[in-house]
Amino acid sequence: MAQYDLTKGTAKRDNDRQGGLKKIYLTEYVDYSRSQVVLTGQLITSIPTATLYEYDVHGASFEETQSREDGGEVYSQKLSFVVQGTRNSEEFWKLTKRPHHCIVVDEQGNGRFLGIRNGVEAIVSDKSGANKSDLNGYTVEIDGKEDNQAYFIANLNSKFTIIQGTPDGCLGLG
Repeated sequence: MAQYDLTKGTAKRDNDRQGGLKKIYLTEYVDYSRSQVVLTGQLITSIPTATLYEYDVHGASFEETQSREDGGEVYSQKLSFVVQGTRNSEEFWKLTKRPHHCIVVDEQGNGRFLGIRNGVEAIVSDKSGANKSDLNGYTVEIDGKEDNQAYFIANLNSKFTIIQGTPDGCLGLG
């Protein structure tokens, strides 16, 4: 008889679990070998260094859904976020040209690494609504499929070089 994998249950938590994401980090997709990514359970403890590009976000969401396909279990990873303000200095169009790795950090401080083996791809929309209260900015949809869930990752500053975004000066044209 096979050993049952579960080792613990979950108790009711305090009601202090705010949802949402606070940071998104994007970096170039690299086809890591299995030995380059060291795991302890579902936590990445070692990974080759890279440069991460940081995005402060509000109203972003991450969803991961498990399904069964011909090859076994598949985890669909979906991330969406909005960036206000269309600017000629933005580089969102570059996201559509190749796969990436993505790390999301939620409001609880949990980091998750999306697209670790296969990368994630992006679709970018640039919008300017009809009304003054409508969005003027970008909607970014990122998705990928992996054989395992998005692994947890902590201590990003010790593992990566992080390039922070430049604040928008909100300068008008006139």
